[in-house]
Amino acid sequence: MRKSTGKASAQSRNSSEDPALSTAEAARYLGGMHVKTLATLARTRQIEFVQSAPGGPLKFRRSALNAYLERHTTRPSCHSNW
Repeated sequence: MRKSTGKASAQSRNSSEDPALSTAEAARYLGGMHVKTLATLARTRQIEFVQSAPGGPLKFRRSALNAYLERHTTRPSCHSNW
């Protein structure tokens, strides 16, 4: 019987806590962004992605999508001139 390593267990936990979404799922998560726009953002390294093999499908972790949204979402200023 093979012994499980801590690294594999931690990786499994990370995958279940922060699943990799397909390009279509990630585009929907980002508010309906077009999949080609998302692919361009990945290709230009503006958003993190994972890929199991060169030329394979792109996958996006929810944490990477949230980080992108955080960087590209404007918030109302608390010092507005209302």
